[in-house]
Amino acid sequence: MSRMAAEGVDPKWAGGARASVERDLTALAENQNFTVRAVECKTTICSADLEWPESTTTKPSAKALAMQRYEIGCAHFAGISVPEGASKTYTAKVFFDCEKTRAEAN
Repeated sequence: MSRMAAEGVDPKWAGGARASVERDLTALAENQNFTVRAVECKTTICSADLEWPESTTTKPSAKALAMQRYEIGCAHFAGISVPEGASKTYTAKVFFDCEKTRAEAN
């Protein structure tokens, strides 16, 4: 996450990358019962915040997020936070590392 915070924004790439990630996650959300809360892209990395409703009967699957083929074509990984205490809301953070993909494209 510190790399994401330190990285500047490439306006020529970030907008299209964000739209691509958001589109793919929104399509996946239909089957996985989550909401895409935010997507942010910088120069070589994107992140997405996801949330499952308290009423969900399906345990969130990091595998589904990791195995998904994303149009952006970047390496990706996901972490899901298990609710603690009174909260019943699952959240996840998905990172897309596009450094190699962008270098190969240039």
